[in-house]
Amino acid sequence: MRKNKIKNIMVHKVEPIDKQPLSHKISSFHAEIIERKLKQSGLSKKNKLEVLDKIIDNLNSND
Repeated sequence: MRKNKIKNIMVHKVEPIDKQPLSHKISSFHAEIIERKLKQSGLSKKNKLEVLDKIIDNLNSND
């Protein structure tokens, strides 16, 4: 028994709304979160720098 055959396929390409790549948007979003959390933390400048150094070390070790 024959099943219905596909007669026509239409593909619509969507133009990106923003030319900024998604990866850059995600990175910017994470940076904003980290900045906000550090401002709210009440840590000293020295401690904030230590936190940022640990974040950077962690990111570099994942490469």
